[in-house]
Amino acid sequence: MKILISADIEGISGISNKGQVVKDSVRYELTCELYIKEVNAAIKACFDAGVDEVIMVDGHGSGSNFFPHLLDKRVKLIQGTHRKYFMMDCIDQGVDYCVLIGYHGMSNKLNSIMGHTNSSKTMPIVKVNGREAGEILMNTLLAKHFDSKVIFLSGT
Repeated sequence: MKILISADIEGISGISNKGQVVKDSVRYELTCELYIKEVNAAIKACFDAGVDEVIMVDGHGSGSNFFPHLLDKRVKLIQGTHRKYFMMDCIDQGVDYCVLIGYHGMSNKLNSIMGHTNSSKTMPIVKVNGREAGEILMNTLLAKHFDSKVIFLSGT
């Protein structure tokens, strides 16, 4: 069984403001440590459940928010900006199930901490079949397109 973990940073436990997720901020390194710990917990749960392969996509910003030496060595890490399916890279490679970690609300939602959809500057509102869609819906639909199912979601 193959699992794809797609992770974003804004919805990680303990994250509550933009100052924590910007690379130049003083608190960014601590944010990355929290990010890695939450993702490692999900990776461990997958392998403990008998999963054969785990692919982890760093879906925040430029995709370079992990200190690879702190990440569980059993996982295949996908980083960087040139990813075919962005936050869901490798979804087209026979992924059985998806786990979405650290996701956040979509743009224009007042009750969402740091709500946006991919990029609040270039994509203020995204619609799918006339319905506003955030990263959760977009990535769940992408998984469905490739006959994969989202089985876990965490975030704000």
